[in-house]
Amino acid sequence: MRSADFNADGLSDLLLDGQILLHNGVDFGVPSFIEVGPVHGSSGYHLVGDLDGDFDIDFIRGGDVFLNDGLANFSQSGDTLDVDGYSFFEDLDQDGFKDILLGGNLYEVKP
Repeated sequence: MRSADFNADGLSDLLLDGQILLHNGVDFGVPSFIEVGPVHGSSGYHLVGDLDGDFDIDFIRGGDVFLNDGLANFSQSGDTLDVDGYSFFEDLDQDGFKDILLGGNLYEVKP
């Protein structure tokens, strides 16, 4: 499970085993979520972040890359990344753009 603000409303949404759950506020002290549908593709580890440099939160599930349109509508990019082993999403080369380190492979993110 991962949390991130997928629809840019200031609330933490959830990515849970291929399901996107958008935080819909709090009723009587209990958070409410709206399921926006399953994300089809590989199963496995989730890595979230702005993968395409357009200032919204995308994610990798298994090795499949899913890009966000900014409103929590995701499309599979067609890219498949090797995710065997560890993962890390940080600006490793200090160029101002976050990089993806997956299973010993380095992928650069550029807008």
